Amino acid sequence: MTPSRSRATRQNKEVSARSQAILVSLVRAYIECGEPISSLWLARHGGFGVSSATVRSALAELEQYGYIARPHTSSGRVPTDLGYRCYVDLLLRERRKTRPPQQVQTRLRHGTIEDVLTSVSYELSRVSHVLGFALATPNENSAFRHIDFVRLESTRILVVLVSATGYISHRIVNLNENVAVEHLEQAANYLNVEFAGLSLAKVRKGIANYFEEEQARPNSATTLALRLARVAFTNMTPSNALFVQGVSLLLNNVVEGDDRISMPTLQVLFQLIEEKKQLVKLLKRYVDGQGLTIIIGAEHSLPDFQNFSLIASTYFDGNQTGCVGVLGPRRMHYSQNIAAVDSVSRSVSRILIPIQRGTAAN
Repeated sequence: MTPSRSRATRQNKEVSARSQAILVSLVRAYIECGEPISSLWLARHGGFGVSSATVRSALAELEQYGYIARPHTSSGRVPTDLGYRCYVDLLLRERRKTRPPQQVQTRLRHGTIEDVLTSVSYELSRVSHVLGFALATPNENSAFRHIDFVRLESTRILVVLVSATGYISHRIVNLNENVAVEHLEQAANYLNVEFAGLSLAKVRKGIANYFEEEQARPNSATTLALRLARVAFTNMTPSNALFVQGVSLLLNNVVEGDDRISMPTLQVLFQLIEEKKQLVKLLKRYVDGQGLTIIIGAEHSLPDFQNFSLIASTYFDGNQTGCVGVLGPRRMHYSQNIAAVDSVSRSVSRILIPIQRGTAAN
């Protein structure tokens, strides 16, 4: 497993092994109950075999270095973003590769890439109780399945492009001339028969070559189809596909827990989910390489996300790289969610590579 890529802006201060163990116990207890953890509780339930005074001394050291904080002067301690980061780094150092949780592995749907990734986002959300997502980033190697032309007005045409793996893109073009509906249907039928199964790059090249040959017959149905296709395929590729599930679970988590998130921050997040394009851009910025990425609180580059933690892992479908992951409050079950995201990403690769090979062979 590739180590997580942290966006932390400060170095972890080295503390004693005992203090690290106490920090781990405090973080786990806080994740479970959402209440500040006292030194007395840690001394009684932490299993360290030391006095309350020794625990208090370790807590003072952790607080001095910024790993924990007191919400109130008379309360116990809670982990800071740096404390969560230290805890996660310790988890990653100790854990081994795990198989996907059985309840996730057995529930993943097969079918098209869209079927698989929809299932992945749902199952990750169900297991983690926060937001689950799956991102696919198609490219010019995606195979062309079919194209549709829908007349909106006399000269404006909606072009819908579908790849063999189910990715859909659309755009509106203006032909500056009136085209009958039946001619649009004929043009789409011709292109779907002529180019189905080829990569988008080969389709573009084929359209350019055919168009030059057909220019001598400007009134033919084939020429119209190629002219439409030439306009339609200009700067058009299947768009990034983002599958998101679990908004209600995320809302329950951040409202009921102690690690509360403001409503304006939630509104920004929900707007990003609704629009998707900006969220895709954000995720692609974070998941910029192979393996596991974990971003905690203030490590986020955008202030509106600094109350959230993100766990994502890349997958390879035999053609291009995408990612799957979860997004939730900082007080999340990191061990469980890291194991689910990391191992499910490997399962997604195993499921999708045969699908891509199958479509490439057609």
